[in-house]
Amino acid sequence: MLSVVLFLSVVASCQITNPKSFERLQLSQIPTSQPSFSLSYGTDRQQSLDVYTPYGWNKNDSRPVIVHVHGGGWNGGQRADVSASMKTQLLRGWVVISVDYRLAPRVSFPEPIRDIDRAIRFVRSQAANLGIDPKQLILSGHSAGGHLAMMQAMGNAQAVFVSPNLPPELAAQSSRPSGVVALGAPMDLNAWAMDGWEAIPNLLNLFLNCPSKKTTTMNCSSERLATGSVNDLIDPSDPPMYLGHGVDDPIVGVEQVFIISNLAIDQDMASKVKVDVVDSGPKDARQHFPDMGLNLNALNSFLDLAITGQMG
Repeated sequence: MLSVVLFLSVVASCQITNPKSFERLQLSQIPTSQPSFSLSYGTDRQQSLDVYTPYGWNKNDSRPVIVHVHGGGWNGGQRADVSASMKTQLLRGWVVISVDYRLAPRVSFPEPIRDIDRAIRFVRSQAANLGIDPKQLILSGHSAGGHLAMMQAMGNAQAVFVSPNLPPELAAQSSRPSGVVALGAPMDLNAWAMDGWEAIPNLLNLFLNCPSKKTTTMNCSSERLATGSVNDLIDPSDPPMYLGHGVDDPIVGVEQVFIISNLAIDQDMASKVKVDVVDSGPKDARQHFPDMGLNLNALNSFLDLAITGQMG
């Protein structure tokens, strides 16, 4: 018990207090709008994105933008799956872009991360047509999409995470986000591999290209799992991060946010980390879909500060 208390106390300075019920995201606040238009950011059929524009949008605007990455265990999901806490930013005048990416087993690590990197570069290259400020870009993701978002944001455009055949107009763009939001995300894959969810071995084997005849047998080495983890990528130059997680998440254990936030604190990044553990509110929010239990005021404040460079 003492070790748990000490573990949690390390992130106390980063912890966001649970909101009162009226401070949480309400169903009435989630826009029901459909994408304004869709674009391709690469030549593959899955390298596509949807653009959601707020009321009064004009392509000559200079609005902040969220690039969102859907979940689905790296082998499923679709860009129509936009996290509610991100889509609601339309009501605050943000442009929201949801990205598809190539999935396992057709491709494996690090190709999906390269797709996210490419998508960010493409969005910035199209700023004049999207009505966005390319300097005010937040990357977000849920579940496996949160993992990809964190890997891309913390990866700092390392060569392994950048497509080797980018066209010049995309290579000229930065892929560094102003901040990253990860919701219900597995980030330390060695730790996640020890969780009890029966689908984990197969998902990791497919994503990390560790072939196994049995879907219940983990075939990836600890070294391979570490290669696909956020842990070793964290350093003080990273953009600020907002980690949201349900306390009772049966798919990705809540310890993930504490592992990563502690590593960030060890790198003197406490001012850049916000941890929002949902331990009250709706059942789904306390599990794998934390949106409806997040402290919406704190999230909005994080987004506003991150895009202006006021977080560390």
